[in-house]
Amino acid sequence: MPRPKKSDSERRDNRLTVYLSDDEQNALRDVAETQERSMTQVVTEALRDWTLRLVDPPESLRKARYEKILEEQSLMVRGYVCERGHTFWVDWTEPMDPRRCPMCGTEHGIKKTWGGTVKRGI
Repeated sequence: MPRPKKSDSERRDNRLTVYLSDDEQNALRDVAETQERSMTQVVTEALRDWTLRLVDPPESLRKARYEKILEEQSLMVRGYVCERGHTFWVDWTEPMDPRRCPMCGTEHGIKKTWGGTVKRGI
């Protein structure tokens, strides 16, 4: 029985041929079996993770990343409070904990209060 056709929104028409050595193919197959995913999904996810870690991405990738962030309906945030009681939020794109309070500029006594997903528009 043939598998059902994918909808146009799910279909990927841009194809890429990757030539792997026997060792690379075996390693990829082992990872795919461990993750219970197809080898294509493993390669696609690895490529996406690698491009997101680029320090200086090309302009097209930077633009696509920002457009995706703007269109998302929820946002991962972390909440902090400084020693003077100012509360502020940092979204997930910030690579590390804040070094100073954006309200008063103090660099001491900043503590994490909460982290999680927040829906936009509420």
